[in-house]
Amino acid sequence: MGVSDDTLIKASRRFFGLNIWGFVSFIIIGIAAIVSVFAYLLAPDSTTDANLMHLSIHSQQPGFTVTMLNLPLPDMTHSNSFSTLFFGDKAQYQEIPISHFSQTENKLTYHPFQIDGGVPPPITIELSTYKTENAK
Repeated sequence: MGVSDDTLIKASRRFFGLNIWGFVSFIIIGIAAIVSVFAYLLAPDSTTDANLMHLSIHSQQPGFTVTMLNLPLPDMTHSNSFSTLFFGDKAQYQEIPISHFSQTENKLTYHPFQIDGGVPPPITIELSTYKTENAK
């Protein structure tokens, strides 16, 4: 058939000869290349520019917790799998750190989080502007 019995490992071993450190370095570089290509699949946050910072909580100590309000973004279009593989997904939500909130009928009122503990003016949003997937 003309197909040799050499595998990629055997061919690279023959290329590097008896230099075991060259062979080990080749394997490490190969693993690093695979991880770099598939990084968005391996990362816990696969959105584009995954390092999202919120200025009101950026300098808090490790272990700090705050309530986050996730508002769906209006024009969410899903990207294809090839684009997602190399560039990540687009963010689906706008994240807002809040200190407390209240809900009345079709309105949500929240107070954005402030580092100094001050109480900012409340912000009220209409919930009818956000369509839910479970709405009938």
